[in-house]
Amino acid sequence: MKGCIKKTNLLVSLHQVRGIGWHTLQRFLGSGYTLSLDKVSLLKQLRKCKATRAGLTEVNKLWGSEYISSVANKLANFNVRAITILCKQYPKQLLNIDQPPHVLYIQGDSNLLSRSALAIVGTRKPTQYGARVAQKITKDLVKAGLVVVSGLALGIDQVAHQASLEVSGSTVAVLATSLDIVYPKQNQSLYKKILDAKGAIVSEMPFGTAPCPGLFPRRNRIISGLALGTLVVQAPAKSGALITALYSLEQGREVFAIPGPIDEPESIGGHNLLKQGAKCTTCAQDILEEIAPLATNLVPTSNKKMPFLNKIEQRVITYLETNNSSHVDPLFAHLSCVANITELQAALLALELKGLIKAQGGGYFSPI
Repeated sequence: MKGCIKKTNLLVSLHQVRGIGWHTLQRFLGSGYTLSLDKVSLLKQLRKCKATRAGLTEVNKLWGSEYISSVANKLANFNVRAITILCKQYPKQLLNIDQPPHVLYIQGDSNLLSRSALAIVGTRKPTQYGARVAQKITKDLVKAGLVVVSGLALGIDQVAHQASLEVSGSTVAVLATSLDIVYPKQNQSLYKKILDAKGAIVSEMPFGTAPCPGLFPRRNRIISGLALGTLVVQAPAKSGALITALYSLEQGREVFAIPGPIDEPESIGGHNLLKQGAKCTTCAQDILEEIAPLATNLVPTSNKKMPFLNKIEQRVITYLETNNSSHVDPLFAHLSCVANITELQAALLALELKGLIKAQGGGYFSPI
């Protein structure tokens, strides 16, 4: 390489060395050492920073202009941009999380990482109810101007990414693997669709990092860290989605949870979050009310029904749209904002007069 090599390029190259982990880099960056091509001084400083023997061996074997050029070429071949914690473009919200990534590898639009976002996560085996609700709420949030962040996993993650794309929204997928290894393989087409739609795929992992159980919880801190809050749609008692929610709490972000049938295992995790203070969420408006003061670039909802609906009417229409139709009894049981059945009947009549719902007979109603 000719001329002065940027510190960011050198940090990316050091990050790619096997055996140089997060803690070593943290001590190294805090030491005040100026990165250079001088292998001898670099190795000396890394020893002071308690680098592992394996890491020192790899640095000794690789470090130099040729290696740094090869890293840059590999990034270019995969259309990957690397942003380090030394860059002005590094997402500011990640600076405030525990163990912020020293390097982020990005395919697609890196600007999305600094926009107002919500993390949507959940079980890999959602019920029809869970998938339907995730799709509806995701679309409404995207229409309001939020970026949707998730983990490209099967299930709710997959639904959230796809729903965002269906309404031409912006979505960010955070991987536990490196960007040269798409996991799970079933989502390779979704990976491509996200990039084709000018979304973003993000990872903190060096090239060649295969899936490993311990990497997924680490990935989850980035998912929550990029967002103003986390929505858990469905989650069993033990779930990676709950880890993301916990990170969100630790990072001072909002946590939302969708209520579900009490006899379904996939509802247990969400219900536990609700008991612990997560906001009960039945529509996108529940989320927007909480994060609007913190968000930027929100746009008025494209749902023309919203401006002339009161709170009860909005909850009724959201429930009916989510469930396609409903009898008045479960509708009344669902709506905590309704004081009595007479109040609900008044809301149903108002919605009928506004041409938004229709009575099907026998106490059933459906959206038009």
